Amino acid sequence: MKFWISLLFVFLLPVLLFAQNHLLISEIQVDPTDQEFIEIFNPNPYSLALDNYYLSDYNTYYQIVEGTFTSVESDFLVRFPAGATIDSAGVLVVATSGQNFSGTADFEIVDNSVVPNMDPLYVGPSAALSNSEMAILFYWDGQSDLVQDVDYAMWGNFPTSFVDKSGVSIDGPDAGSDPSTYLNDTPVNSQKPFNPAPFTGSSMARISVTEAGEIFVNGNGITGHNETSEPIDQNFASQSTPTPGTTTLEIPTGNGSGIARVSPDSVKTDSTLALTFTLKGSVTEVVTDITLTVPGSWNTTGISVQLSGPAFGSASYQVTNQTITISDAALTLADSGIITISDLTSPSQPEFSAFEISTAVSGGTLTPINQSPVVTVFAPAVFTSIADIQANPGAYSTVTIEAVVVVGSGITATAWTDTYVQDNSGAGINVYRANEVDPDLVRGNRVRITGEVTEYIATGYTIPVTEIINYTVSVVSTGNPLPAAQMISTSEANNTALEGTYVAVEGEVTDFAQGIGGGTNIRVNDGSGECLIRVWDSAGLNLTGVS
Repeated sequence: MKFWISLLFVFLLPVLLFAQNHLLISEIQVDPTDQEFIEIFNPNPYSLALDNYYLSDYNTYYQIVEGTFTSVESDFLVRFPAGATIDSAGVLVVATSGQNFSGTADFEIVDNSVVPNMDPLYVGPSAALSNSEMAILFYWDGQSDLVQDVDYAMWGNFPTSFVDKSGVSIDGPDAGSDPSTYLNDTPVNSQKPFNPAPFTGSSMARISVTEAGEIFVNGNGITGHNETSEPIDQNFASQSTPTPGTTTLEIPTGNGSGIARVSPDSVKTDSTLALTFTLKGSVTEVVTDITLTVPGSWNTTGISVQLSGPAFGSASYQVTNQTITISDAALTLADSGIITISDLTSPSQPEFSAFEISTAVSGGTLTPINQSPVVTVFAPAVFTSIADIQANPGAYSTVTIEAVVVVGSGITATAWTDTYVQDNSGAGINVYRANEVDPDLVRGNRVRITGEVTEYIATGYTIPVTEIINYTVSVVSTGNPLPAAQMISTSEANNTALEGTYVAVEGEVTDFAQGIGGGTNIRVNDGSGECLIRVWDSAGLNLTGVS
């Protein structure tokens, strides 16, 4: 019987958490210090108990489950006191200090006034908000391995202070010893903070309860959202006169409610494909009617539509021109729906395609949701093969290549960029820039480079080196495996047609000379003929044992 009860608890708990809108951070002031506050809004049509809600300003707050806290003197982690509640459509103001606060604070973090205190788990001696950091409202039941993000806001231009719990495993005080692992957050460099921070005397205030642009599935949030994905720069606005304790935010109504995502959200021009739209309710009311309008630049001839998900179990649809109309849906906070449109053809020209979605409750008026999903339509990039460039450098002026960095910046030269990249043609090429070591050209990075092809002949030499100069670079991905090195004989290594290519040789060391112009010259022969291997001191290779 205990086993059965345990299973019920595991399956019912997510339902309880999803069956509500979550609290929102609605306004923040960070300067001057004695006027700092964080305001919280309740978008639910009922009050909420705050016993298990916490507030912090540092990015390892989740270590609370281990009883571990920061030691930074300006940081804090506090809990709402037992019995605290927040009314429906109500706001609470948590001031850093109530002592000289000009507004009305419900709670204070630093205990120095008659304002009720937050329960301190950690309050540094100089606890305060700074001009570049974060605030996190989170929920923890005191036993689980993982905390649940409720709402998150960040500001300024110091992303290392933002939070990313992706893949973190941690074991809390529960009876089990097995750790639990967080889902992926948004990488800190991809987060969109309010920037710059509000200037002295102003605040940053939320403009809508919809959290437009936030990813609402597969997240670490209390309602399953990825709270780190919200574009704070779009959803907050600067307010010259802070208004702690009052807000223009309202409890959302059903018409025009809901959140939608599309996958894929980036496609090539002139492609026949399927798009999947995932819809979820954002209010307690049930959305019954939905329209999805495909932009006129897309070809809908011969498309097929499929509805799936619990919200569309009894739903029906019809297609009229570019619009799909869905009836008898049951879209709620707990039940989502999926619309799959197959055999769509994307536009022939690049564009940002907005798929307008409108929703309504039973008997209501169809109203566009706050942010309809957008698909980026792009023209496929045309890359030049490095093998083609090396075969005939004079035939090319400006080229675009996509390749993996094999020898990164700062290895063969420390005062300029001297890098080698190789693409899937099996050939490599030098990338050069004077007076700068390019930080994007790191070994294992896949990069797109657009630049000029030139041939450089060093003083005292007659054979040119093909290079790409005056270039721009974008990093496609990091940590890629290197292309396989071509295994060649030592005599073949003297073939200048292999210039820039990643190769491997093996043989007997016939000469070993160190301290030659900032490097070491090693001559190797496998019996087919000798070749010279040049090892620059800046490469940092350990040559102990080579003789």
